[in-house]
Amino acid sequence: MKRNKPSGWFFINLEVIMKKSTLSMISAMTILSLSFSTSVFAASDQTTTISTTTTTAVSNSVGVEYRGHIQNTGDYPLDNTWIQGPTELGTEGQGLRLEGFWIELTGTVPENAHIEYQVHVQNEGWMDWVSDGEFAGTRDKSQRIEAIRIRLVDDDGNALSGYSVEYRGHIQDQGDTDWVADGAELGTTGLSRRLEALEIQILQTDTDNSDSDGADSGSTDSDDETSENTDDSTSSSAAIASPTSTIVVDKEFSNREQDSSYDPSTATQAVFNGTDIQVTGAGATTGNGILTISKEGTYVVTGNLTEGQIRVETTDTEKVQLVLNGVTIHNSNSAPIYLKSANKVFITLADGTTNTLTDGTEYIQTDDNTVDAVIFSKADLAINGSGTLNITANYKHGIVSKDDLVITDGIFNIESVKAGLNGKDALKIKDGIFNISSSAGKGLTSKHDSDTTKGYVYIAGGTFNIANCTEGIEGTAIVIEGGDIDVTATDDGLNAASETTTDTETTETTETAQIPGGGQTPAGGGGMMAADTNAYISIAGGTIRLNATGDGIDSNGDLYISGGTLYVDGPTSDGDGAMDYDGSADVSGGNIVIVGSSGMAQSFSTTSTQASILYNLTSKIAAGTEISLKDSSGKVLVSYTPEKAYQSVVISTPAMSVGSTYTLTAGSQTIAIEQTTIVTSNGNTGTGVPGGTRPDPGTTPPTPPTGTAVRS
Repeated sequence: MKRNKPSGWFFINLEVIMKKSTLSMISAMTILSLSFSTSVFAASDQTTTISTTTTTAVSNSVGVEYRGHIQNTGDYPLDNTWIQGPTELGTEGQGLRLEGFWIELTGTVPENAHIEYQVHVQNEGWMDWVSDGEFAGTRDKSQRIEAIRIRLVDDDGNALSGYSVEYRGHIQDQGDTDWVADGAELGTTGLSRRLEALEIQILQTDTDNSDSDGADSGSTDSDDETSENTDDSTSSSAAIASPTSTIVVDKEFSNREQDSSYDPSTATQAVFNGTDIQVTGAGATTGNGILTISKEGTYVVTGNLTEGQIRVETTDTEKVQLVLNGVTIHNSNSAPIYLKSANKVFITLADGTTNTLTDGTEYIQTDDNTVDAVIFSKADLAINGSGTLNITANYKHGIVSKDDLVITDGIFNIESVKAGLNGKDALKIKDGIFNISSSAGKGLTSKHDSDTTKGYVYIAGGTFNIANCTEGIEGTAIVIEGGDIDVTATDDGLNAASETTTDTETTETTETAQIPGGGQTPAGGGGMMAADTNAYISIAGGTIRLNATGDGIDSNGDLYISGGTLYVDGPTSDGDGAMDYDGSADVSGGNIVIVGSSGMAQSFSTTSTQASILYNLTSKIAAGTEISLKDSSGKVLVSYTPEKAYQSVVISTPAMSVGSTYTLTAGSQTIAIEQTTIVTSNGNTGTGVPGGTRPDPGTTPPTPPTGTAVRS
């Protein structure tokens, strides 16, 4: 955020300017308040929208004002006046936490308009929503606010039509954030980082943000795709996006995607009994063991179908909610659930139920679509509900959507030959439990062969156990902002790469031999290949454990780590790397331990803002041998016990700083390392540009004697 510096005698006058008064006074003084600021709050020079929807700043109709409770200061402003949006409330660079807020609308406020806000507080978690000037947070408990959500609603709790609320802040160790809007999460959770400053503004939109779905999913007349930023929507500005990538990552989850409720009294019911299907209600027909849904609506299915299929075949403007209410379906020669055509399908796993889908080893194609998954969708697919879904995919994939695949909840036990979850346009996961075994495929994947804005995996939360797979998570872009992720892969743990189409098949862009430090040598020698500017991996939260035979974390483009915890058990062979990237690898936050072989080891790039160490040991260390890094006082900053033998170690943690000396211990090897630069390495320091010389496999870069300082 660009802000003006304090200006002498206007420090006192600014307090007078921002006293709560009539709208006319506020409007008259706004120009002056935008020109001056204090060390505690400052006016933003960006008062117009930065969002992608068409909006205009509202200065004379609906506005916003707010107050706060600041560490060591108390309620602010001190004279009980209010700060007018989008002026900043809080501090920067002083290490002071915001502990509470009062927020209310001002100006010509529509009769049914309300502003609601919810805060995530240290030791408390997400607190209840409050509204219209009520206090959110704590006072005199020394507890930081870590995140906030703000939204505009009408009397019925739906998104307020015609207006949008945008907000941004300053976060400990991360700095200024981008603007987020309408219920999106601003800040971090689980990272112990305080929110230090906040700005809010009201914008007038030219779109209708009303939520016509409400809580009743019995009617699917609309999908509230224009009102996704409502209760429990998930979005975070923490993850860094590659400036060269054209991928557009949508981090929002709509009300409808999260709402697993339905009205059984108005829904069409289907009961399976062996090969027999009984239907009560309109919109569905049966024949040859197939339940065909041809009209928009809600359909509840239960029972055991020993040989058959659920098929959705509506117009491309209709939406269907399919409730699996304790159902078992087997199909020997096609998908048990085939979503052939629709605008969007919502599969709800009814609470407390177990649902099981299985297929055969060969499929018979019946139309122009190449059906190849137990659940196969040509439409956008969203899955919600807290029930369990068991999938055995003997032919190829578990769940495939040729558009978006969105999952907001549920328990998934998937055994597949190929990919467990595959969304061509996007794979987005808010929450859930995922146990995935893909014997010859990827665990999670999203790649697009023609649209360079699509093909990404976004994870906001959830628990993932991805085992027995070739690659754990693969996409042109991989963005992780939360969750507990455990991957065991025969190839790469995380892999970001674009996909290209040939005349005969769709393939991944060619992987080439990597040069540590960012370069590449194509197979066969000669020349070097540039980084994939569209591919990147961005990690901002969660706990990730990768155990990979190939590359541990592999980006054909850039790699960004700004938060979370990452442990990588990389390869034991020198032909792969525990961390492998072709562009740049910037670390600005998070706790990271990456171990593996030394032949292709890369450090983080020198453009990073958090200190890191790459150290190639003099000899291999046996599996199960602890690594530790201590500061000069003997305090252990990080420790980790790898599951495999290793000879290279990369460590980065917020506790590290340039100018300090650390002690690295791995088995019998103990090394004193002086952190003279942001990246300290006795191997290859990543530069983010092609170049360098590839070492012969099996060789180890020169290492200073034990006990000496290592300098980059």
